[in-house]
Amino acid sequence: MKINYLRRAAGLLTLALAVTLASSCSKDDDEDDDENIEDPKKAFFEEKLPMPEISHEAVDLGLPSGTKWASMNIGAASESEIGLYFAWGETVGFGTSPADGRPFFLGDYKWNDATAGYNLWYGFTKYQIADGADGSNEQTNPASNWYVDGNFVGDNKTKLDDADDAAILLWGDGWRMPTKEDIKELCDNCTSVWDTVAGVIGKRMTSKRNGNSIFLPAGGDRGQQDRHWVGEQGYYWSSTLKYDVTADGVGASTGFAYMLFFTAENHENPKNSYEETEPHLHYARRFGGRLIRPVK
Repeated sequence: MKINYLRRAAGLLTLALAVTLASSCSKDDDEDDDENIEDPKKAFFEEKLPMPEISHEAVDLGLPSGTKWASMNIGAASESEIGLYFAWGETVGFGTSPADGRPFFLGDYKWNDATAGYNLWYGFTKYQIADGADGSNEQTNPASNWYVDGNFVGDNKTKLDDADDAAILLWGDGWRMPTKEDIKELCDNCTSVWDTVAGVIGKRMTSKRNGNSIFLPAGGDRGQQDRHWVGEQGYYWSSTLKYDVTADGVGASTGFAYMLFFTAENHENPKNSYEETEPHLHYARRFGGRLIRPVK
């Protein structure tokens, strides 16, 4: 009787253990199934569509200030890629196709008071300096956002805040947009030649001091509807507002910012012909879409 009882107890224990194991296996199988549903997709994207680890190399050109220039543009994965286009002071960039739905025009500019119907720089809501205009003359009619009853109410900012510097925000690690002084230093201490890298035309800037170089794709710019002068011209933003104005405000150019610019020769269109120019400090309207090459 005692033996039968022990055998029955052992049987019940074995049955309970089997049920427990079955339940445990079932749960594990369910978990495995859940993982198997996700893993194939994850494995596919990791194996078939790898995301490259982009190394933003800081190229030492031996410049007097010690400033180093990045080896590629913001939005690029190599020196030959054009990268993204930004309006000055905006930190969201757009690609090479207007199909992304973003025109670069005054009404689309982040710092423009489009609701007030302004169509010149005096409608801008940030990076406003005292340019001498008082809002009462023909040049600033309707009255400027920067003046109230002839009194200056702007912000007097002449350089991008860190929060509006795309290189600081998107790259970090000590990177920033170049100032106008950085651009002038680069141009003064480098020679430039036209070069083609992976089918992309641009300028090879080679240091006169140590022979190191960077490649600047001639990505043109983005305007209201499309890109322009790709393969012929290069536009690279600085972080500096163009704020040189006359004492009376005549010829004020605060709707512009400084940039690095170069162009090839083009005489195909007599109304829009231009001579070749070496990379140099220039300026452009703030709302146009242009490239950014960071420094650190």
